[in-house]
Amino acid sequence: MLFDDGKRRVDFVLVRPITVDDRKVHKRLVFENNLTKQGVDLELQENAQDNDDKYRYIKLHMTRPLLKYMAEFMQMKMPIHEYDLDTPDMNTPSNCLTHNLDLIPMRQKYFVAPFKMHRLDMFLTVNKEVFISTAQRSQMMHEILQRTSYDDDRDDKFGIDRLLYQQVYMAAFPLHDGPYQLTKMTLHLCKRQLLYETWARPTQWHCCQPLDDIRKYFGNKIGIYFAWLDFYTKMLVPAAVVGVTVVVYGLVTFSSSTPANEICDQKGAGGLTMCPRCGGVCSYWRLRESCYIARLASVFDNKATVFFASFMAVWSLVFVELWKRKQMELRHDWHVTAFKPEERVRPDIWEADLPFLMTSCGKAKEQFWRMNPVTKLKEPFLPLAERMLRKFVSFVVFCLMIGLALAAVEVVILYRFAVIHGLYAHGSLTIRQNAKLIAISSSALIQLIIILILNKIYTHIAILLTKMEQPRTTTEYTYKHTMKIYLFEFVNFYACIVYLAFFKKLFGTYPGSHLYNVDKCDPSGCIIEVCIQFVVIMVGNQAWTNYLEIYSPALGIWTKNGPSIGPVGPSIGPVASESMRWEQDNLLNDMPTFVLFYQYLKMIVQYGFVTLFVAAFPLAPLIALINNIMQIRLDAYKFIINWKRPVAHQADGIGIRYKFLKVCMFQ
Repeated sequence: MLFDDGKRRVDFVLVRPITVDDRKVHKRLVFENNLTKQGVDLELQENAQDNDDKYRYIKLHMTRPLLKYMAEFMQMKMPIHEYDLDTPDMNTPSNCLTHNLDLIPMRQKYFVAPFKMHRLDMFLTVNKEVFISTAQRSQMMHEILQRTSYDDDRDDKFGIDRLLYQQVYMAAFPLHDGPYQLTKMTLHLCKRQLLYETWARPTQWHCCQPLDDIRKYFGNKIGIYFAWLDFYTKMLVPAAVVGVTVVVYGLVTFSSSTPANEICDQKGAGGLTMCPRCGGVCSYWRLRESCYIARLASVFDNKATVFFASFMAVWSLVFVELWKRKQMELRHDWHVTAFKPEERVRPDIWEADLPFLMTSCGKAKEQFWRMNPVTKLKEPFLPLAERMLRKFVSFVVFCLMIGLALAAVEVVILYRFAVIHGLYAHGSLTIRQNAKLIAISSSALIQLIIILILNKIYTHIAILLTKMEQPRTTTEYTYKHTMKIYLFEFVNFYACIVYLAFFKKLFGTYPGSHLYNVDKCDPSGCIIEVCIQFVVIMVGNQAWTNYLEIYSPALGIWTKNGPSIGPVGPSIGPVASESMRWEQDNLLNDMPTFVLFYQYLKMIVQYGFVTLFVAAFPLAPLIALINNIMQIRLDAYKFIINWKRPVAHQADGIGIRYKFLKVCMFQ
């Protein structure tokens, strides 16, 4: 991954189309000329593959003076002395179940300080070079690209993101360190191969994650996600053990459950004659017909369930507090205690036409620009009345979608009502006895399908609503988008379970009433209905999302590059020359913009299932544990194999998701 001279390393790659219009050519030439003035070396690379003549690659390299300047400008933390204090390290292999010490040696820790050029002799060096990882180099190079102008006549025309938005360049990315697969010629593992062998390979499911290596390769933002997922998965182990114990206890005491025995006793309460389950066509029935449902309910709803519910309440509190402590340890260990995110104006705002809802304001669009008092640059803005109107429209649409989610629950209730009514009137005793289970199972599947469809629809609507509000910075955009999606997901996923658990029993009526409701709880309770609904939605949603995550990246690569691309990336990957690395990486999918957002979302929804409704199904922590073990390796597989290497970004925690964790505890 060097320039043609074999000495300068490639820090970044720009991909441009061969044929573009004159305006784009001018922007590109000005942009590249300004990069050269700042001290960035550029080298145009022709395609090495005869069948690919659509793109040209521009390799970028930061010269040593520029590297030192950016390290000081961005206040990069560099090592000054080896860590010699005798304190426990929470990330050492001794704290893991298993760890491959041959590939991942013990980590050497250092005292660090913000880099200063006039104190260069204070920092540790290797071959007269300061400790700067490839992730840090890509982060500094990306910062340069974001600040470089592409129009010498206007100061407000700058940034690689805006050039990508205008398709002046087709892609901009740092390179992976090499191929991910080992070959017979491999003598030394590169960082990508090391992570694949110890982290992304499915056979490593029982091994702990090399979090420090992940952080050094992908940056703190991605590292903190895997650290949180790792911590959450480990915390599920005691919850899963207790949940399995509750179910085992229920199976052991299956035949001694007092409520179930009374319902099943033909000479006792089980012989009682019950009112017809529906008006007109249904006949009287004996209470013992609910025997098998009562027996099944006793497996999950027994004396140990009360203890388990109390245990999970304490577990959720302990989990949040321990993660808070773990997060502070990671901030200190990864040197981001003083991190403050930089508020950068989104490229969408610069290029958007800012269509106004209030067309009667009588002002031209060009008048809605103002001077930023800090940067002294003109920026687009919306008047207060326009902003309030857009927020009102967004709120109305959000309320309509919430109403649609609740209406979907009502539709499923009516479906269950009709199915149960028809099955109870059937002449077969077997069908009548299983009518409720048939109706509950089928309605749960229908509810899951509706939930997935509404999720897909609202995901696009939420993006449009957030863009309509025109948040100025990326941080503000993320906050607004997060609030819209998370609140809707909570209602969409949990509304049907809340109805079954807390409200369904309130709507029962008596025979003879014109509102006689056949969709009421079984004499043994609603626990089985809640359990079935819970399992179908939780397991079904996780299975569907995992299926998409497995096949969507491979399908995207195949669609983009043709049938020569295999399910794990370019077929040339393991054996191609390293001079082709930029072409190989360009064949990979771009990492989705909101990939971490949706990964966090999926885990937060799962956490809500585990904490809020776990008493209905004690095996939920076990299912979540198995899913998360698979999820870690699946995410690692995508980052290492299917996606271009993302630019490293800083982060000091999981952000607003921590508040949603506390919401699940009713704090």
